[in-house]
Amino acid sequence: MRKYNNIDIIIICLTILCIPLLYYISIHYAYRPGWDIDIVLKNVEYIITNNTDKIMNGYYSRYANNLFLTYIFLNVYKIGEVIGIQNGYFLLLFIQSIIFSVGGFLIYKIADMYFKEKYKIYSICTWIIYMLIVGLSPHIVLTYSDGIGMFLSLILTYIIFKLEKDKDIKKDKNKINDDKEKNKLLQKSSISRIILILLFTNLSILGYYIKPQIIIISISYVIIKILNIPYLTYLVIKNKNKNRDKDEVKGKNIKTRKERIKKEIIYYIIVSILIIITGFLIYTYIRKANNSMGINVDKEKRFNITHYAMLGWNTESKGVFTIKDENFSGKYEKLKDREKANLEELKRRITEMGLGGVINQIARKILTNYNDGTFSGVATFVYIRKEYNIEGINKELSKFLKNIYYENGKYNMIYTQIMQCLWIGILIFNMFSYNDGKSIKISIVILGIIGLFIFEILFEARSRYIFIYVPLYIFLGVIGLKNVLSFFVVKIKGIKNKENVILYICENTKMSKGNV
Repeated sequence: MRKYNNIDIIIICLTILCIPLLYYISIHYAYRPGWDIDIVLKNVEYIITNNTDKIMNGYYSRYANNLFLTYIFLNVYKIGEVIGIQNGYFLLLFIQSIIFSVGGFLIYKIADMYFKEKYKIYSICTWIIYMLIVGLSPHIVLTYSDGIGMFLSLILTYIIFKLEKDKDIKKDKNKINDDKEKNKLLQKSSISRIILILLFTNLSILGYYIKPQIIIISISYVIIKILNIPYLTYLVIKNKNKNRDKDEVKGKNIKTRKERIKKEIIYYIIVSILIIITGFLIYTYIRKANNSMGINVDKEKRFNITHYAMLGWNTESKGVFTIKDENFSGKYEKLKDREKANLEELKRRITEMGLGGVINQIARKILTNYNDGTFSGVATFVYIRKEYNIEGINKELSKFLKNIYYENGKYNMIYTQIMQCLWIGILIFNMFSYNDGKSIKISIVILGIIGLFIFEILFEARSRYIFIYVPLYIFLGVIGLKNVLSFFVVKIKGIKNKENVILYICENTKMSKGNV
């Protein structure tokens, strides 16, 4: 047991050490990205410097999903001013370093809760692959919702695994004979579950306003729990009948069972009320935060789900963002007119495609989403608006890192090919993980991955949208690797056993002939 605790301590120490290391690496190739990242950072700077007339209200009217992200970044910049950091972007980089490093520890703990002590090596393997693909990813310098989304999805998955682990504690109560100890254990478990459930629901709400795809894992958890209700009901009825028979034989008072049921009902009522209250408070806080920045949002100009569905079925762009689709939706002044036009255009596109065209579009979108092991992290999709040249940094290291992470870099092709091979390997091993779907924990993760896949097929395609669930893909990939290795080990043992049987038969046959 001590051995495994030591491994946990080593991973914690490495996580802490990786924070300054990742930050040191990131500042050596940091650049100001383009697209939405640049727009959000510009607006933050306009608000900070009181240049409210320059705020891009039209952008937030169309893409209101970035309002809360802007609010978060604005507060980071304000903290930066207080502690003497002139450029808040570098404080964002430091926060990204914390997120990417701690994310490694979270996926390690998630894996550890599943593999347990017996297969600890696979938990370590999950952490190593995470650090190679995610920890050293150029996404660390892309201060946007992708990195935060990845971190939040890991926290939500960790909470889900903890909630499922608490069930084992409830099962262990039956092994305790002392009623006082049993009640203490149940009380402690109930309090921790309430805290975890409240964290889960409120982080899901926060996550939705940062990046909608985050709540897919939350939805998958709710779906699995709902689907599990009939089975749990059956077990309750079965146990109830067993307990009734025991009570009648032993002459126990059935009131204790009724009291327990009442307590459970009260418990779930309290949890439900707390979820509603805290959820409402979080929602109210987000609304107030969005309104506090002085950004004037015109709701009639909003691009909603119909726009992204139309965009996702554009055959010319393979479902990727195109200025033509933005202009198409932007020409309608009223939201209802825009929605109607989007749906009509979507219907026209699908009708023109036909069944073969739809299948072809899905195939092309799958390639768009999954054919980049850097997940659009290399400085190509985001472009370089401004390259930072910081005094005092190691120029040789800076040159080397830029050759790796920049599109035209000397070693960029090598880096992207290595990442692509690792990513393809993970996807291949993912296929061998679905046998573990019998576990509720793994079935939730698998359903979350499937949910993201469907989401990206239906709406706008881009490999960076997959990034928020890459750690979960890695986790499933390692499970698949374990299953493949276990399969071959069993086969090899089987072959050896067969050889031993054949030798045994041959030896006995010779002995029989000798006796004759």
